[in-house]
Amino acid sequence: MSTPTHHASPNYHSPTYNISQLCLPEGATIDVVVSAIADVDCIFVQQPNHPSFHSFPNLERAMAVCYQEGTSPGLPNPAQVGLICVAQQMGTWYRAQIVHCFEDIEELSIRLMDYGGYTTVPAAAAKQIRADFLSLPFQALECYLDNISSPTDDNSFCSDSVNRLQELLAHGRFQVRVTGYRSNGIPRIHLFRLHNHKVTLINQEMATKGLATWVEPAPFQSN
Repeated sequence: MSTPTHHASPNYHSPTYNISQLCLPEGATIDVVVSAIADVDCIFVQQPNHPSFHSFPNLERAMAVCYQEGTSPGLPNPAQVGLICVAQQMGTWYRAQIVHCFEDIEELSIRLMDYGGYTTVPAAAAKQIRADFLSLPFQALECYLDNISSPTDDNSFCSDSVNRLQELLAHGRFQVRVTGYRSNGIPRIHLFRLHNHKVTLINQEMATKGLATWVEPAPFQSN
């Protein structure tokens, strides 16, 4: 009679601020993929030349297999802001961080850690993340476009500015260079588009097209 094989139970946990996040190197211009636009001056980028980038599809496949089984534990109730979890949207599971809890309607506002951007999901669509799914650094890094500000007195951008920015980013390769950091540590960048043998500084192009006002650069401040 064969001896049954016992498999260790997967280790789930609910980390809050234990975040392994990629950083942008200082003093270098590197290739990026613009993965999300949060606002006219705020984007998320991935680094396609980082070694972990090519391991990310394997992680996504493993998460899909794990969470489609329906046996993964749900989040603590109430959920905690800052919690790292996984969340399902349109049939796909994403690594996410909770940024706000709407307890009265049982919904969560989350940040997508590998693609960037923010969205809202039902609380039931979020699960605890398995420990081994945290071994790969989160792929999307939030950045602010430097040297631009709102062109209006009320410090707001025009309503179609995000759509116009999407048009500017629809074609070409992209590179970024860190120019400084905001007070919360989020990098400020120059974003370059390489298209048709031409290099365009997107920050300045936005000002040229009237989407923003150009602000003279401040001295570089390291993080």
